[in-house]
Amino acid sequence: MMEQLSDRIRKLEIANEIRNRIAEQSRLQDVPYALEALEFYSSDSVMDLGDLGAYQDIELKRQYYRELHKTVTFQLHYKFGRIHNVDPEKSTADGTYVFLELPITRGKATFYIIRGEMQLKQEDGLWKLGQWDQRLASAPYDEGWANTEPIAAPTSMQQ
Repeated sequence: MMEQLSDRIRKLEIANEIRNRIAEQSRLQDVPYALEALEFYSSDSVMDLGDLGAYQDIELKRQYYRELHKTVTFQLHYKFGRIHNVDPEKSTADGTYVFLELPITRGKATFYIIRGEMQLKQEDGLWKLGQWDQRLASAPYDEGWANTEPIAAPTSMQQ
């Protein structure tokens, strides 16, 4: 009984650690810090973005993020979902997430909903994305959903 309880607690702790890593990745993916988010991918990870392509090599991921900066000048990520199939012995876990992204693309506010499946693994003592599959749906308006520029955060909120 105590061993089962200890195992359950360990899995919950791992799931919480992964959620915290995903939250940090979301913050770093917000432009202009996207290149820093590459540290969340394992050395052999695959980032499959559906119609936008699949990227395995770290340099290809870096190039993808650099190109992204040319069209996306601001981005806000919000992710929610669950971590499941946590295996402390293999240092692996799976996640199913829905992402809400609010980017400014080509000067227009847009809205994306992304469903993502991820396989995570521990590498160098940190939880990282091993396989990342996502499918994107965006607002169907060429003009975007807002025609005003975002207001700057108060100076007290800026880092």
